[in-house]
Amino acid sequence: SRVLGGGIVPGSVVLVSGDPGIGKSTLLIQLCAALADAAATALGNRLKSPGDIDRALEETLGIPGVLGAAAVMGEVLGVAGELELVKT
Repeated sequence: SRVLGGGIVPGSVVLVSGDPGIGKSTLLIQLCAALADAAATALGNRLKSPGDIDRALEETLGIPGVLGAAAVMGEVLGVAGELELVKT
């Protein structure tokens, strides 16, 4: 918020520039991690029982920028959006 004068404006473009090694990539990785954490928290806050998974996933996909989400509660797994589950 402080750097961008109030936050990220949807649909806007922000140019991050600076000398090599000053931390541009680190800053953007931290921003992405914070946004992912916020979306995961929003999903988790909507889950009270396994029956809440479908609704919570649908609401989470309504968050701008969230393309996919997964939730596990007990033995129930829910997946929505652009995710690929890979068994390792």
